[in-house]
Amino acid sequence: RHHGGRGNCVMVATTLQRGCEQEMGQDGKQCELSAAEAPVTVLHQEDAAVERRALMAAATAGLTAPLNSKSLPSIYFYDDAGSKLYQDITDLEEYYPTRTEASILTKHAAHIASKHIFSAESSAAWALDAVNVVELGAGDGHKTRVLLDACVAAAATKSTNSCSAATRSATDVEYFPLDISAGAIKSLLADSPAPIRSRTHGVVADNVQGLSWVRSQHSERRNVVLFLGSSIGNYDRASAVSFLREIRAELREGDLLLIGFDLRKSNVRQLVRAYDDAKGVTAAFNRNLLTRLNREFDCGFEEHDFDHYASWNPRAGCMESWLVAQKRAEVRIGGEQVVIEEAEAIHTEVSYKYSVREIESMARQSGFEQLEVLHDENCLFADAIWRVQGCAENELSSPDMVDEGNRGEDASGPEDVSLVSSGPSDDAAESLE
Repeated sequence: RHHGGRGNCVMVATTLQRGCEQEMGQDGKQCELSAAEAPVTVLHQEDAAVERRALMAAATAGLTAPLNSKSLPSIYFYDDAGSKLYQDITDLEEYYPTRTEASILTKHAAHIASKHIFSAESSAAWALDAVNVVELGAGDGHKTRVLLDACVAAAATKSTNSCSAATRSATDVEYFPLDISAGAIKSLLADSPAPIRSRTHGVVADNVQGLSWVRSQHSERRNVVLFLGSSIGNYDRASAVSFLREIRAELREGDLLLIGFDLRKSNVRQLVRAYDDAKGVTAAFNRNLLTRLNREFDCGFEEHDFDHYASWNPRAGCMESWLVAQKRAEVRIGGEQVVIEEAEAIHTEVSYKYSVREIESMARQSGFEQLEVLHDENCLFADAIWRVQGCAENELSSPDMVDEGNRGEDASGPEDVSLVSSGPSDDAAESLE
């Protein structure tokens, strides 16, 4: 659900609120809002016909590929049923990333806000001590609330301690959740507590376009970008660096990026269980893609003739998901008849995992300086804090230099990566080295 490219976007914005819809230009003017409402700026107009054609093209290309090379893109998992199943996955005992990252943010939110966002060093170069917290692919924004509360508290503390009346009045936080789904943004706003909603401005856009708009509308403010939930793992390693460079290009020196990574593990079975749970929720999530194709294009899939299979690829450093045909199947897509042989697998998803050294290497290659890595006591998940460096674009190394999983020692970077554990054991950090 996280889109890195600019895509075919409508550049006329719309401000939406409950009971009010008003056209607006790119100058960012807003219609009148009550204190209880939050504005939503729409830069990307959802078009069901365009999305349907894109799904048809992608599914046709993937399913008509030669024997043993068929695939379906994971971005189409998330129809209404798929989104509900994914929410169920995040609540499973086996699926640790969501609750583990939430625990990291809860434990370290005040530290992040005071040390990195509102420290004297971080804001010294800015005329205003005001911050845009911009969340890419925000979804429901639930994990972000504790960090927003900590930022508001840190800003208030800094304002109170300031000797300058001008600085006191200029210290504040505004939250910009970005999502390509208007429904997701409106749900986020509806579910947000009033104190957060009063500081929130939703943006319906892809990540790069939305970030560019926030920066253009609030150029005098610092930016703290959030890319949580190990969403970066949905990109292959070279594409991840390319995407992060796009994000960096929209930021200025001193801006911050807080980014989540699912960590590599020696316990491979734990990874496999997270992607193939005992209740079969993840299996249903994968098969729902076939259900969607049947509903939209009458393909003729017998969904339960396909078994979900999750595997760890140790050389590439990623989890992979497949749908394996239990018997020969003939389906229709894009006017073509497709044969899927018994035991043939359709690739549906990939999720890359990272070591701390690989994270630091990715920061450098993307044009960031790594300030700190926060992780849980079991070293399952990490949130890295990066700062934009002031180097020119041509000084960055090529994305294809990023470690591809089996070359971690060659791309490790310096030994003095700053690590903080969310648990009591400092020894846990050493295992990440």
